[in-house]
Amino acid sequence: MILIDSILNKKHPVKIVDSIFAVFIIFIGAILVSQINTLVGGYINSTINEMTRTHEAIMESKANQVNKIIFLEDYFRYAFKRKPSFEREIEYKKVIERAKGLRSFRYISEGDNNHRVIVNVIGNNFISKHRTLSPTVNSYLLANEINAMQHLFSLLPITNNSFNLESRIYYVSISGFYATTTPDENVSAQSIESTYERMISSKYFINAMKLPKASQTNIFTPAYDGPNNEGKLITMFIPISIDGTTVGVLCFDFNIRKLGTLLSIAIDNKYAGNYFWIDGNANIIASDTPEDFTEDKNITNKVLTLANSHETGQFRDGFNFVTYKKVKGEYGAIFVTHSPLQVLRSEYGKQIIFVLILWVFFTISLFFSYVLIRKLIKEMHILQHSLKWKASHDTLTNVFNRNGFYSELEAVFIKLNDFRRPIAIIQIDLDKFKSINDTYGHFSGDEVLINTASIIKENIREEDILGRLGGEEFCIFCYDIDLKDSSILAEKIRVLINKNKVEVLNDVWINVSASFGVSCSSEVNSYDINKLQILADKRLYIAKNNGRNRVCNTG
Repeated sequence: MILIDSILNKKHPVKIVDSIFAVFIIFIGAILVSQINTLVGGYINSTINEMTRTHEAIMESKANQVNKIIFLEDYFRYAFKRKPSFEREIEYKKVIERAKGLRSFRYISEGDNNHRVIVNVIGNNFISKHRTLSPTVNSYLLANEINAMQHLFSLLPITNNSFNLESRIYYVSISGFYATTTPDENVSAQSIESTYERMISSKYFINAMKLPKASQTNIFTPAYDGPNNEGKLITMFIPISIDGTTVGVLCFDFNIRKLGTLLSIAIDNKYAGNYFWIDGNANIIASDTPEDFTEDKNITNKVLTLANSHETGQFRDGFNFVTYKKVKGEYGAIFVTHSPLQVLRSEYGKQIIFVLILWVFFTISLFFSYVLIRKLIKEMHILQHSLKWKASHDTLTNVFNRNGFYSELEAVFIKLNDFRRPIAIIQIDLDKFKSINDTYGHFSGDEVLINTASIIKENIREEDILGRLGGEEFCIFCYDIDLKDSSILAEKIRVLINKNKVEVLNDVWINVSASFGVSCSSEVNSYDINKLQILADKRLYIAKNNGRNRVCNTG
């Protein structure tokens, strides 16, 4: 109640209510934003924790595969430097001699463990047309290379297990040989050369040739459409260097869908966002949504740059969130993109929705409360203003009543600093007003009072104060006016009142007259209102006694 009373006493209480509710809405909105940011932060932290678990699961699944890759690379180098048996060496030299012919062919041998090894041999006629190749001319080294291929591909069936991720393993030599774990059954010289040409023209082969000698860097290619409608593939290529010379490239093809399956299996929360796995060159290795596989280099480059500086973190990409974690070793990073809808589908998102629903209901309730309180305050302010006005005004004539008149005079005297200027009091009393009430009734008397007050208000100055002191008696306070000018004003009003006809009954019109008493501070050398009013009253009665309907300013 104290707060309401304080508000009502202000000049513009409705604006104060508006301001209070506006501040309250801003405060509640700030709390909402803070709560949502806290929940979003919790969501991001949970995603980072989820990525950490996913990362560990991928690393565990991949450990066997990585060991296999390293083993095969080292084994090939070991087999390359190992001298073949006498019988094998003779057989390999026959193959090398045959390769000097024009036609390409397929060399099939029984490798270790009775496993059939197929080596595709390219004829020198084809090799000579590709100057970018630097074939080995040393027959000893060529025999060793064929021997290494034979040993490597004999070993591969033993290394197969449920952890294999690759779709295919193959070796491409710069000297015109290649072997693969998925050879075609029916081939021709032309198809062998066509396959070899596709291999040596590929990005992985060209890039491998540009790498420093003896480089053992594992590099992934960007995703590309594989041959024979295999779908999207990623190739990891490893240049094979012998004594500082690159002799070929060992390649592993990975189907994106299979890598995506591995990634999906490792993810506990399937609705935490879209997962991506990138290598050290910002190429996407896998995604848990291969059907929507797209590569945005801006995002992958940013993820890789940030992951090199901070192991984990997050940033915004438009309306989406991106969280990332650096992968152990040289395998890039894992990152997750979260759309606003995906965030809302999470447990934290459900909490955000719940908070938003609460906020909406609270805001709606607050709004209706605001409307009701605003209306109440407005009506109370109007009522208070009306009561205050009625306490100081005569409700019949709409001029100050006795209390209001004297209160206004007090307020005026407080504001007035210059009391050297004269003030005047004009007392007015309607003549024979009682007989009007007795003859025509009180309603007619009220009409006379209303008309008289209206005439006076229309003819006094704006700074003058008019009050009805009781019954048919009015008083005018005039500032900065002498006795002469105040008497002229009184005479003007008297004439107008007397000329005015008032309809007291239907088609019954009467003339009204009034008597005036005027006093001025310059006469009594005083600004005492009581003294001036007593003097004006005295002169009013003189006017009455002298026949009424006149102004008296002496006596």
